[in-house]
Amino acid sequence: GTIDGVDYRALLADAVSLLDDQAIQSSLVFMELVAVMGQVGAVTLNGLVLETDYFTTTTDQTIPITVTFGDLATADVIVDGMVNTWYLPVEVRVTMR
Repeated sequence: GTIDGVDYRALLADAVSLLDDQAIQSSLVFMELVAVMGQVGAVTLNGLVLETDYFTTTTDQTIPITVTFGDLATADVIVDGMVNTWYLPVEVRVTMR
């Protein structure tokens, strides 16, 4: 049915709920500040896949591609593989006695 000429079912099918959980299967563009209260589940952000295309700062992460970092300061880095042609676990065992 309609209310004031508006198809109520079509409106509900296309509306974004402010009260209920909802899966949105489209792109959204917010023109002003958006505040989220609770969890947001997203697969992509700005066209990139969150799980594989972003480098995190608070979680363990495996980077399966060649990466170049500049001006890097860090602590407690664990490397399983090569850095600048050096296999670090072997170099640490040989030089850090």
